[in-house]
Amino acid sequence: MEASNIRVARQGYRRRCLRDIWLEVAVDFDRTAPVDIVTDLDAFSDALERLATGGGFALRLHCEGGPCADTRLLVEDCALELGSALHEAMGSPSQAAPAARTQRVEASGAVVSVDFSRRPGATCSGLPAAGHADRLPAEMVTAFFDALGRGLGARIEVEARGRILQQAIEASFAGAGQALRATSDAGRPRGREVVSRR
Repeated sequence: MEASNIRVARQGYRRRCLRDIWLEVAVDFDRTAPVDIVTDLDAFSDALERLATGGGFALRLHCEGGPCADTRLLVEDCALELGSALHEAMGSPSQAAPAARTQRVEASGAVVSVDFSRRPGATCSGLPAAGHADRLPAEMVTAFFDALGRGLGARIEVEARGRILQQAIEASFAGAGQALRATSDAGRPRGREVVSRR
């Protein structure tokens, strides 16, 4: 096989170990499984599973919070490291062709766009202003996408269309997964063999 036909697999890995939080993230866009999520918040774990299954990529994310870790710290740290792992798995999306730098997905219950040409962060609309899904407050959804965008190096826009918080969260995360998959696929060379790094 010629070297020009070899392409590194689309994988990303991050690990953080601090006093208040420990987490490990592994992303693989060339596989659909496993999806293995463990956090201290069941609703958050379920939402992350929606993100991976919606995008059709393998995701392993394990997180344990220390005695001083609150919900915001857990959610934002997971999002930042996940965004960094996704960026690594995608290669250099900000350097891709213009058509590959912006992707918009209209999913069931949400419209999500990922734009690498704009300032990193997130804008969320349509989400219920208050309430909890299990122990996950509504405002943590916006905090998650903002941190995810900063870790990813892209602007994420989420327009949720569900009136019930749980449904809005599920649709938003699934739509984000689809947009991330579309971004990764748009910048992927065709007809080349995948060579795994692990």
